[in-house]
Amino acid sequence: MVYSFTYWLWFFLPVVILLTSFFFYHRYISLHADMVAFNSRRANKMARRRLRKANAAMRLNDHDRFYDELLLALWGYLGDKLKMPTSELMRDNVRQVLSEKSISSDTIDLFIRIIDDAEFAKYSSAAAGRTLKEAYQEAADIIDRLEKEFKK
Repeated sequence: MVYSFTYWLWFFLPVVILLTSFFFYHRYISLHADMVAFNSRRANKMARRRLRKANAAMRLNDHDRFYDELLLALWGYLGDKLKMPTSELMRDNVRQVLSEKSISSDTIDLFIRIIDDAEFAKYSSAAAGRTLKEAYQEAADIIDRLEKEFKK
């Protein structure tokens, strides 16, 4: 009985499971210790989640909710990626910080224009000459573009 394989398997299996779970728990704690860095790593995922909500609002033709989610996706992505609190997210600060991060001026100008157009469409009755689908696509494209430039 003592010399059988199953005896030793049941002896070592709990030890292996314990060590593995300890390793993964320690790794989880270390990855989540710095929430600012954690949010920066998850910025794209969170922006995509907000854009999905905006897409759902677009299908329901709910303009207010669409532009709310679109703006939250854009500002949230930038705030998380740049590790800036919401109170510091202003056009001038964003332009300066993005320039320091070596983001092209074309991308910065396009981002600011998309934000301006979305805010104008949200707070006015005119839709700034764009459809919801165009606004959604521009927002998704600028997030992709920024993500690529951040990785350079």
